[in-house]
Amino acid sequence: LDISQDVGVANEGVLAVGCKYVDHEDISGTGAVYLYALPSGDLIRKQISPTPGNVDEFGWDVHLDNGMLLVGSPRDDDLFVGRGAAFLFDVQSGEHLRTYLPYDTDDTVPDEFGRSVFMRDGIVIVGDPYATVPDSEGDSVGEAGQVHVFDRDTGDELARLHAETPYTEQLFGWSVGIDGDTIYAGTWRRFNFNTYFGPDDPRVERYDATTYERKPHEKVLDLPQVDMTLTERHALTQKT
Repeated sequence: LDISQDVGVANEGVLAVGCKYVDHEDISGTGAVYLYALPSGDLIRKQISPTPGNVDEFGWDVHLDNGMLLVGSPRDDDLFVGRGAAFLFDVQSGEHLRTYLPYDTDDTVPDEFGRSVFMRDGIVIVGDPYATVPDSEGDSVGEAGQVHVFDRDTGDELARLHAETPYTEQLFGWSVGIDGDTIYAGTWRRFNFNTYFGPDDPRVERYDATTYERKPHEKVLDLPQVDMTLTERHALTQKT
């Protein structure tokens, strides 16, 4: 099994493990989420997408909160090929409660909405890292990424968050989270694959979870040099 990058643990004693390429019946690589009871480890169920398709990557990211399971399926074809979706389920019954989709838009490329998911206090946030977004001049920036904020219960989109300075292949929204009154959105890539441009180019941006306004940057790691390769950066972070 190709296990997802994330597992979610709820206070109710449930463990959710995403396996994004597992087969189901005659559907190849559609993905699934396995729910286990804690501390026994007994299998509760294998949760399948309500609209399974080949290589949907259902279970790429998962989150548990308040008796509900949120699952990202970044290659789901509900809108069109590879556009992505996120699904909400009742943990105990397995009932499909809601589907969240990126109703943007004219964008018909595989943006992989659902690559990251998180929910808390009645809101759902979904990363859309390959989305094309406008920059400050109104020009389109390919694969810059965005984050969608939804009302968990109605499915209404409340906000759409962009990086302060979008750039091509930024993949903003690769990771998302909520802590207190703050939404966090992570970026996968810097300005290019090989060079790190220092602490003034933040990997994570923060937003108010009520107003959705961007918060000031926080320097997470004070690096001693401005230009370094990713290999050098990795070696440094292993020492910190």
